[in-house]
Amino acid sequence: MDIKKIKLSEFFDRTESVIASISRGNAVEFSTESGDFVVLAKEDYDSITETLYLLSGDKNRKRLNESLLEAKDGLVKSIKLD
Repeated sequence: MDIKKIKLSEFFDRTESVIASISRGNAVEFSTESGDFVVLAKEDYDSITETLYLLSGDKNRKRLNESLLEAKDGLVKSIKLD
């Protein structure tokens, strides 16, 4: 995901094209007097929050890391799901 920093005025001036860019997997960042903000597609947000959830528990994080190492070492089995 690419994050492009833009001015808030640009976001409002080009809302349609900015939203189209976001829907293609990009994100935008802009700053206001109230703070800094990032706008991204809900699918990307959901992916990030799911990853954080899966990595939040020690046991699950350890099992995921072990699985990644097994896959990297070629210790995986292909199965056919019906």
